Amino acid sequence: MAVAGVNVDPRFPNGRPPASLLADNGIGWARFSYRVSLGAGTTDLGEAHGVYGPYLDALARARVQPIVTLTHEAWGEAQGFDWGRMNLADWARLINGYVEMARRIAQLYGGRGMTYQIWNEPDQASEAAVGMPPITYGALFSRARGAIRGVDSTAKVITAGFVSGPVAGPAYFKATGVGPATDGVAFHPYLAQAAGYGTSPSFGDQIAAWDRATSQPLYITEWGMPGEYSASDAQLAAYARECLSQAVGARAAVWARAAVWFAWADGMHTSVGVVRHDGTIRENLLTALRADGGTETRPGLARGRYRLDYPGKRINVRQDANLGAPVLTRVSHGESVFVLQDDGAYDGTYVWQTVETAGGIVGKMATIGGAWKLAPSSAEQDARTLLEGAKAMIDEALAKL
Repeated sequence: MAVAGVNVDPRFPNGRPPASLLADNGIGWARFSYRVSLGAGTTDLGEAHGVYGPYLDALARARVQPIVTLTHEAWGEAQGFDWGRMNLADWARLINGYVEMARRIAQLYGGRGMTYQIWNEPDQASEAAVGMPPITYGALFSRARGAIRGVDSTAKVITAGFVSGPVAGPAYFKATGVGPATDGVAFHPYLAQAAGYGTSPSFGDQIAAWDRATSQPLYITEWGMPGEYSASDAQLAAYARECLSQAVGARAAVWARAAVWFAWADGMHTSVGVVRHDGTIRENLLTALRADGGTETRPGLARGRYRLDYPGKRINVRQDANLGAPVLTRVSHGESVFVLQDDGAYDGTYVWQTVETAGGIVGKMATIGGAWKLAPSSAEQDARTLLEGAKAMIDEALAKL
């Protein structure tokens, strides 16, 4: 699946791009807030499903993966809360009401392999987000994840996008106590330095900071260019290209699974959209987003600790001084499948070859001298054969660990 995505809004006039348009342009993700309350505290899921259900169906047909964000707009707003003066009883009532709404929403779309995101930017209150203490967010997340998985075992549940930066954000996440009990950790690297713009650390640096903070898959569920920068279309495209090149990591050991531009359309917020106010598309920006290189071969990975993910398991890789090559060491939780490939010389230079299949990004593994070691993969191999071979070898490796 492509790394690039866009934030959409099916309730906004220009915010509902045809799913086929996204797919045709290599956009792999579409994220939106599932708004039920509409500022009035309504809990009418029938009305909300009438808006979002058909769009989710269209995304599924186009094989664009939705990220459905459940915020206070799903349940919480206009329920009598004063967000700046919440006490323990208020938080408890919020969690109870929110978790029940999350359960009902997930029940509507069970069996689809949905990705749900719990809340938005809890680490920094703003006009677009309701902040909360980290321990409160931990309780909200854990209960919501349990409720969603209780009605849909195929669903993935990821954290809110943390927005307070590569130091404060991971510190907040650690304080939530969520730890590995999540299917992914999200963050929002606004103003990341690239192409002469931005004031915060680069995409690559922020991805590295978050990778140090968690062993779980990483998602960038919002990023973009604030409208006040007044960048030209060419400058926007250059910024997007440079950020995405860092997100997929030409030399990085890890990368973000998704990098979801905010937003699809001007007017959805203050950031610059792919679509202008008049409905015309910024073609340079769209081209930059679809050129994320998410399934290309990337040479030149340095020796060191890398990660192999497998559905339901995680295999960490370390350097073995005797073999001079990575070997598998332990298993924990993970999701996708990707394998770093040895170039055959075993001299510390590795080629990362990937094949895109319905099962994820996979490679091939083999045993050398009784140790599980990364082996070369032929670019001519059939993707199905490669997937089956990698799965069998990883299964055998897991049985030995």
